Amino acid sequence: MIAGHWGEVVMFFLDHTGFFGEAGGLQQPLADYFERNFWVAGSGTNSPRYLRWTAEVMGTDRMLYSTDYPFTYGFRPDGFPYVDTSNGEARSYLENSPFTDEQKADIGHRN
Repeated sequence: MIAGHWGEVVMFFLDHTGFFGEAGGLQQPLADYFERNFWVAGSGTNSPRYLRWTAEVMGTDRMLYSTDYPFTYGFRPDGFPYVDTSNGEARSYLENSPFTDEQKADIGHRN
């Protein structure tokens, strides 16, 4: 399974969902199933904060870099780009990320 936009809001609630697994009779916490069975894609969300959070929660081996082109393009009111299709935004976003070259290659095309 792939969750877009750096996991949507699911990743922010994984720690909070512990009781769901127990209530549903799961053998492990719900977060364990998410972390083992999902990959998380950026979907054009060029947020350094979400990028770091995804790496912390999922690890870079479960991250996929992607954009939403051609469905959305532009800038938010504060000037923050939300899709990468002009001026090399996607490339510079990944290139300037805080990961090793190996991790960037994994996120960019190998995972």
